[in-house]
Amino acid sequence: MSSEMPSETIPFRPEPLNLLMKARKHFTQRVLADKLDVNPKTISRWENRQIPLPFYIEPALREILRGICDNPCPEASFTFIDLFAGIGGIRKGFEAA
Repeated sequence: MSSEMPSETIPFRPEPLNLLMKARKHFTQRVLADKLDVNPKTISRWENRQIPLPFYIEPALREILRGICDNPCPEASFTFIDLFAGIGGIRKGFEAA
C-alpha cells in the first residue's frame, strides 16, 4: 500500500447496511439520497463499503422503512351510500374527499 492510503480498515456494521439494502429495494439511489439529505454517490459508496455509514443514518433508515409495507399496500377505496333525498350537501363533501 502507498503511504498516502490509510492502513486502517473501515469498521463494518452489518445492521445499518442491511437497512440500506432493504430501503434500496423500494427506492432509487437518488430518491433515497434526497430522503437522507446526502449525495446519490454517497449512497453508492455506502453500498460498495467504500465509506462507512454514519451512526445517524441507522435511525433515519428505520424511519423511512417504517412507512413501507412488505407486501404491496392495497388501494383504499371509500364508498358510501346517500340515504336521504335532500339538498345533497353531505354527499358533496364525501365526493370531494
